[in-house]
Amino acid sequence: MIKLLAFNKTYNKKKIISFDKLEFEQNGLYLIYGRSGCGKTTLLNCLSLLETFDGEYYFDGKQIKLCTEEEKTQIRKEKIAYIHQKPVLLNEFSVFDNIKIFSTFKEGEILNYLSLFGLRDKKDVLVKFISGGEKQRLSIIKALILNKPIIFADEPTGSLDEENSKFVIKKLKELSKNHLVIVVSHDVNLFKSISDCIIDVKNKTIEIKKQKAKKDLKKKIHLNNSDINKKELRKKFKKNIIKKKKIKNVLITIFTTLSLVCVSFTMLLSFNVKNSLIDGFSEFYEPNQLVIQNRTNNIITQKRNSPSNDEINKLEEILNSKSRIFYSTNFENFFKDANSLHLLLNYKTVKIEGYSARQFNEFKSIHVADTKYLLKNNLDDDEIVISIDNQMMLEFCFQFSITKSFQSLFNYIKNHDVLLSLFIKNFDWQYEDEQLFKLVGFVVEPERFIYHSNNLFSHILFEEKMRLPSTIFDEIQDKPWYLKKEYIFDIDSETKNLFYYDKYLSNFYIEKINYNDFQTWYDRYEIDSVPIYKIYKKTHQDLLPPSKIERISEKDYEFYLSNNSYIKNSLVSGFVNEIFLAPDHKTIDYIEDNYFTSEVSGKIKVDDKLNVVGGGMLVDIKHTLSLKIRDELKENKLYISSKLYEQFEKTLQNSNIFLVSLVERVSVNNKIRKDYIKTQLTFDGIIEDDSFSIFGNKYILNSFFRDILGYKYEKYATSAVNINVNNEIQERQIRSYFYNFNVTKPFEEINNQINQILSNLTLILSIFSIIVVCISIFLLMLIVKSLISDFKEDFYVLYCNGISRKEIGKIIKKYVLDLFIKSTFTTILFNLLMSLMISFVVSNSINSTFNFSFSYESILASVCLSVFMVVFGYIFVNKFLKNENVVISIRN
Repeated sequence: MIKLLAFNKTYNKKKIISFDKLEFEQNGLYLIYGRSGCGKTTLLNCLSLLETFDGEYYFDGKQIKLCTEEEKTQIRKEKIAYIHQKPVLLNEFSVFDNIKIFSTFKEGEILNYLSLFGLRDKKDVLVKFISGGEKQRLSIIKALILNKPIIFADEPTGSLDEENSKFVIKKLKELSKNHLVIVVSHDVNLFKSISDCIIDVKNKTIEIKKQKAKKDLKKKIHLNNSDINKKELRKKFKKNIIKKKKIKNVLITIFTTLSLVCVSFTMLLSFNVKNSLIDGFSEFYEPNQLVIQNRTNNIITQKRNSPSNDEINKLEEILNSKSRIFYSTNFENFFKDANSLHLLLNYKTVKIEGYSARQFNEFKSIHVADTKYLLKNNLDDDEIVISIDNQMMLEFCFQFSITKSFQSLFNYIKNHDVLLSLFIKNFDWQYEDEQLFKLVGFVVEPERFIYHSNNLFSHILFEEKMRLPSTIFDEIQDKPWYLKKEYIFDIDSETKNLFYYDKYLSNFYIEKINYNDFQTWYDRYEIDSVPIYKIYKKTHQDLLPPSKIERISEKDYEFYLSNNSYIKNSLVSGFVNEIFLAPDHKTIDYIEDNYFTSEVSGKIKVDDKLNVVGGGMLVDIKHTLSLKIRDELKENKLYISSKLYEQFEKTLQNSNIFLVSLVERVSVNNKIRKDYIKTQLTFDGIIEDDSFSIFGNKYILNSFFRDILGYKYEKYATSAVNINVNNEIQERQIRSYFYNFNVTKPFEEINNQINQILSNLTLILSIFSIIVVCISIFLLMLIVKSLISDFKEDFYVLYCNGISRKEIGKIIKKYVLDLFIKSTFTTILFNLLMSLMISFVVSNSINSTFNFSFSYESILASVCLSVFMVVFGYIFVNKFLKNENVVISIRN
């Protein structure tokens, strides 16, 4: 059956064993013995085709050298059973599975064999947890139960007790009648009496000591019970890999998924985000819409110019209102070392709490004061009237030693000269001054105000008497000792729009005063309702002056003004700063206290339980506010949508809604201060609309942002005119008429912006994706190599039992394939979620209708990359398994 000729086995150029001829019949028990290390196991491994050697090997008359690897594997699978000295078993599999996977026996038959060797109670125990003797018995059971024609046994009784040893020897002898049994042992006495042939290995060669007469094979038919369940084996082996190598599996899964997600996300940016943005902007811009802008594109000037005296006089004449000079200076910092008002007595001075230079700057007209306790209505420059409350009255009466009442105090002021002193100081400029004033009356009220009849009172005090320099420029960082001088007017609602269209007034722009200008005013709602505006001279005309707008209106084109509702060079339409509407004062106060503090930064998540509507780039809110234009609506009238009305209806009082909005963020002493407006709006009607919107005519945006939100001129001034054309002929006519203007298509502009932003992001993400993919491939290579190395012993078990390198490779490849199938499935789910989120975020950001957009390109890219990675994984598996060291035998 087996014939070896000119056999020679070397290892690292060192001869292990060599002989001329050795033959084995189809049956009989052959004993190979010799001292330890003489080459017995090596000879047995060569006979079982586990190791290579020089010489000729004939198996059933077939020359082994002419056999392929697959044919050799088939011989081991069908013909050879091997009982190793060190049991070759699958340690992570149970005792039962180590037999079941390699045989066709049913469970009951396997259990009978386990009972025969005392292992039935260990059938579900993992092999790695049983003893060495139990492993040896399991190895013998597996060899016996498979009933293969040839049985190789290397020290089969080495780990057995005497009783089991006798049983195994007896069983091997019985099998030798119909099988070829080759036993390796260093103890010749155990098998000498039952051996048909004894082969002594010594001096690196062999010597046949005993040779019995050849016996005829009584039964040549062998019922081979070996039929490996490859599907079950792959399934359990993959489960074993996942269980045993958790960290490596987590690493490869993370990097594999990350590489797919990176590529997928890059494609999402390239296609999905762009499509979502285009779809969203299509609600605001028609494909045939043109935007006309001045080429200078420059409203903002570095410094703001106040009007000259002659210009102020003409403005007063046109507006029929007297101007006031106002110093927009932080007086607390300006006079940081002393800034207080004192009552002068005979032997001491008493500080009057709540009064400083700021009250003198923000004085009120004597004509709006209660005249009950006034000595005169026309005051001299050194006379003032102050407001006092009950506590201040008691303090004054105490100092004057008079009866404690307002009337008694008034009588004292009438009959005595009561002097007040304003004392200011700033050591940085080596400046200090004191101004004396005669008190000629008072107004009973809780707030602190100073009253005077001269509208230039603050100018006379600060510039003429105190000799403080001033500038009409807005920025004076290079001259911190200068006061910021500005002119303010009372301007009614009918006059405001004249600053856009009147031939003379259009040379100026106005800004509504805010709470931070007049911090001594007690009620923020009161100051926001006062029609007081700062006025500045334009150093440049509006980008689109009134004359041009009038000429456009003469043409037969549909057009409207564009300003803060669409901020140039931005992808955001609607409100940029935080803004909130609520039906009651209490909710707005809560928003102010919780969301407008200096500590709150970044994205603002608004509680869904609050009955509030809002907007802004940093606002995450359930109901988003928007502004909409209806040209047919009355001028300076606000309307709300039916949906907004329904939201507020239950707690709405009359036609009033409350508003709080951020105006700007200002850096003060390296800290961010939030300047915001809080006011009350009155709406004049309800418009059927399924959105949370405020409506007005084409002037409402200027009015809303300027008068209600208090934005500066450059943020709300007319920046463009949008015109809808019907065809290319009209487009050419518009471009010809506005030859000295920039005429663009919003969609082209938006597309360019989107493409520019997404191109940069895509480039960065593509580079990152390539890096991650390379890392994933490298990690995949290391993991595959590590798995093959870590499971080398298990692979050897499979190899010994007739599983070829190709089949072993399939097990690893199945693991790699399943890994990428899971990663691809995860990536597809990621794509769906990201597509949904992108569509939602884009629609909310630009106040458009939600429209789900799915990117098939990103899915295709992920699948292609996954297939690419699987192919790479297969290449690695084949490469590593070709290495002979992967399945080297386990030596004694």
